[in-house]
Amino acid sequence: MSGPVGSQQWMYASDGFYPHEIGNSARLDSGALFTRTPSSSSNADTWTWSAWVKNWGVTTGGYLLSAGVASTREFLIYFDSTNQRLNVYQWNGGIEIQVVTSMQFRDPAAWYHIVVAYDSTQGTASNRIKIYVNGEQETSFASAQYPAQGLGSRVGTTEVQDIGRNAYNQNVYSDFYITEVNYISGSQLAPTSFGETKADTWIPKKYAGSYGSHDYYLPFNDAGFLGKDASTVLGAELVTNGTFDTNINNWTAHNGATLALSNNRLSVYESPGFDGGAYQAISVESGKTYSIEATVDKGTTNGARVGVEYTLGGRDGVETSSNAGGHFQFTFTPSSTGTVYVRCFIQAAGTAYFDNISVKEITTQGNDFTSTNVLVTDQMPDSPTNNFATLNPIGPRRNGANYGSGAQTQGNLTITSTSNSYFDDTEATVFNNGDTGKWYYEMRLDENHGNGGVGYEQFNIGGYYLAEFYTPSAVIVTNTGTTTLSPSSFSNGDIFMFAVDQGNGKGWFGKNGTWYTISGGGTPNPATGANAATTFGGLDRIGQVQLRSSTSSLHRTVTANFGQDSSFAGQVTAQGNTDANGLGDFYYEPPAGFLALCTANLPDPVAAINPALDASPQDHFNTVLYTGNDANDRAITGVGFQPDFAWFKSRNQAYGHNVFDAVRGAGKVIHTDTADAEYTRSEMDSFDSDGFTVSRGSTVSMNESGTTYVAWNWKAGGSGVSNSDGSTASVVSANRVAGFSIVTYTGTGSAGMTIGHGLSSAPKLIIVKNRDDGSENWTIYFTPVGNDKKLELNTDIGAATTGNWNNTNAGSSVFTLGSVDATNTSGESCVAYCFHEVEGFSKIGLFDGNGSADGPFINTGFRPAFVLLKNADSAEWWTLIDNKRVGYNETNSILSPNAGNAEYAASGGGFDLLSNGFKVRGTSANFNGNAANILYMAFAEMPFKYANAR
Repeated sequence: MSGPVGSQQWMYASDGFYPHEIGNSARLDSGALFTRTPSSSSNADTWTWSAWVKNWGVTTGGYLLSAGVASTREFLIYFDSTNQRLNVYQWNGGIEIQVVTSMQFRDPAAWYHIVVAYDSTQGTASNRIKIYVNGEQETSFASAQYPAQGLGSRVGTTEVQDIGRNAYNQNVYSDFYITEVNYISGSQLAPTSFGETKADTWIPKKYAGSYGSHDYYLPFNDAGFLGKDASTVLGAELVTNGTFDTNINNWTAHNGATLALSNNRLSVYESPGFDGGAYQAISVESGKTYSIEATVDKGTTNGARVGVEYTLGGRDGVETSSNAGGHFQFTFTPSSTGTVYVRCFIQAAGTAYFDNISVKEITTQGNDFTSTNVLVTDQMPDSPTNNFATLNPIGPRRNGANYGSGAQTQGNLTITSTSNSYFDDTEATVFNNGDTGKWYYEMRLDENHGNGGVGYEQFNIGGYYLAEFYTPSAVIVTNTGTTTLSPSSFSNGDIFMFAVDQGNGKGWFGKNGTWYTISGGGTPNPATGANAATTFGGLDRIGQVQLRSSTSSLHRTVTANFGQDSSFAGQVTAQGNTDANGLGDFYYEPPAGFLALCTANLPDPVAAINPALDASPQDHFNTVLYTGNDANDRAITGVGFQPDFAWFKSRNQAYGHNVFDAVRGAGKVIHTDTADAEYTRSEMDSFDSDGFTVSRGSTVSMNESGTTYVAWNWKAGGSGVSNSDGSTASVVSANRVAGFSIVTYTGTGSAGMTIGHGLSSAPKLIIVKNRDDGSENWTIYFTPVGNDKKLELNTDIGAATTGNWNNTNAGSSVFTLGSVDATNTSGESCVAYCFHEVEGFSKIGLFDGNGSADGPFINTGFRPAFVLLKNADSAEWWTLIDNKRVGYNETNSILSPNAGNAEYAASGGGFDLLSNGFKVRGTSANFNGNAANILYMAFAEMPFKYANAR
């Protein structure tokens, strides 16, 4: 008998961030589906359905699960095409169930985990359908008609069960990626059966429960049979007396060991000896897979193990991977039929203990789904544990121009131009414009009518670069002109290659396996950095596509490959080339050192916010909500750290904004909505290890009964230390890893005075308030509008010319002030809050508004927790949104720092906070004036590398 083919693992350990890594997903495009008609009924009253979904068709809707009879009755779990809300619906001559989330699922860049748990036997109506998204139960609904008690669903019947199609109207299909589908009949399970929270993010977990005869598990890991059910059941126990409840019968001592029963465990003793143990012979069959479980306590030995051997004592099979003990589970698959030995053994003299030894045959259920219009090439490496880039259907929407997103299909990898009067414009979803990585991707010209280009872009910072295929030649178009490429001809079917070295500011373009040579230049070689086609100072967008049709019926089509599909949606034979990390599927071999655009290849965030190191952005910024109760000395917890800067606002009352920090002292308040000087308030008692303590006080704006409050909290560096970096001493409380500091200083009135800020690089935004003078407004330095401009936090002015900053940019250790009273009155105290960007944690910049409800998309490189915005061009109110006060998209619950108003909804819509940035959905000139420069400052909930869709 030869050795086994199998796997083993230490049950509670993992080599990477994800203990359960998901390798594949299925891509469903319109017309593609999986279907199954059960041969017998299961429990229609109680069941749980779980799946991870990437909703690439954000405007088309998607049928995650449907069951019923065509044109007769139906049960649906689906995203509606109007609002992209999740619906649980049943119709049978009338509506029997209709539960619709308030949350809108419009994030195409990452994965949602969706669980629907059904139990119509529950006495409370709202418990009969529970919907969970990314581990959180949905409690806000646009409508909620729950099933009548005891109402069976069409799920669990022998009626057709579809994934990707409406079972009632069988001509209606879906657009999404899907993986890790579990259906469990007879139980209403919590999401913790399928996922878990790790470092503040929800991640997949292998379902460890048992599968019933009607259940199924679809991991889509067999490209030749994507609908194959991988759910398994365990056969009869092959080990006799593996629990040792009353005796140790059926076990035989080996190599001189002494066996005994000890507290219902098998005790194995040997002295001096090595490899002594106990064994039992069992029979196995070729080609079958067996599950082995055992609990090991190494006792007084240096180690103990359990294994399956082909030769007794030969250790020629499989065994537990650790000497340290614990609970183990592993599998093996023998290649021939015969006898094997289950053996417990010790590694040195002493006594070890064994329990719960089990060997059972594993068999699959066979509850398979057949597929229609699902190709082998629709098995994708895109998954919740390695999220690949696609084209972005919701951005960027430029100012003052008519740009569309094109008709995107094939999992947002194919784009077709839709107009001959304007360009369709999009870019890759996976890209952090502050990274220093090397990236490789490919694009195929499928249909060549009209014009446009593909490549990458440096737009907001002074230029743009595109590889253009304008007839009759290929050129690079920049803001300074065009450069002809060689060879310059192109045709349908050409595959364009792109190598982008973001760290060194170089880019190369190629076609059909050959890199383009710039006219008169040397041989290009991305691997060595030689003879780049372009150089740049930093990119705003990568995987950029811009297309326009030649006529209303003749279009241009391009298919992108960011490493997930070198067949370009089945148009050519896949070549299977991987990057240097062994990831991706490319038509051509990537240059050495250049990687696929996927989250596994993204650089790790800085250690202080890296979930892989059990850290999180929420260790440095967090929002908490609470409702007042009129109490004094009330501790508010849940911040997750001791805040050093806390900004409070009543939500349902028109009370002012209250700002406190640890440098000035917990009781010292200033208000962002007025110019008032600092004064002492009894309502803020202390900063605490997990939050703060508040009291009702006389002004009722911190803990009034029935009033709802929000508190935005930043971690700095405690009460502060003296800083002498500038010409005038300051006191600084700095969180250098998070790019935030609190600075207090006293003005001299002299132009050119410098103040140390304590950060590791130059602040991009500084907010200053004169603490002593109630006539001086809050004054803001913001790098993108210039060092001769200011904004004011307590007013609505646009960027105005000023001498506050002495026409000098903030430096790596100091910022400079002019002789302006608001920031530098002789003898008056000021406080400055200083911020610079930290990749994966904070982003500060400008974007161009377009005045449309289909507004700009801003890629921050993280899932935002807080966004502050201001029209920098004109007198418009400030806008502040966060991830807690609504908790789902669309977010349109606004507070304005320059006003004490209660929360309000902006006319014309609000925002979507997404896994990789935010999308403007409103038309307000406050944050989306057409062609206006919009300032924003955002802080992260989670870096995109580890973020789920929102």
